[in-house]
Amino acid sequence: MAIPQKKSRSITVDGLDFRWHLSINRNAPFYRIATIAIELAASPGARLVVFPIGVDFNYVDYDRDEPFTPKVVELFIRSAVEAGWEPKASTGTFFLGRGDCHADALTSKPAT
Repeated sequence: MAIPQKKSRSITVDGLDFRWHLSINRNAPFYRIATIAIELAASPGARLVVFPIGVDFNYVDYDRDEPFTPKVVELFIRSAVEAGWEPKASTGTFFLGRGDCHADALTSKPAT
């Protein structure tokens, strides 16, 4: 099933157009757990799911539903491709953990 255009965003990485959707579990007591689903926009093949991403209340603006920028999503995509994700292949879902990607530095809690 393709990511719907409603409540998703588009991004182009290395000439390929993707759609991505952020989902946040708001039921965790002290933090929220976010997952990001990413796939090709025109002809979805393998879906990339970045999970879990623990988000601390102290350093992310929760008035928004999208605490992750397109630059971070681009880094998720690049990290997944380096790890073996083939977005054009019909191979099912490819899971990428937070520790498996370069974008960790951009979403980590700043040092105080």
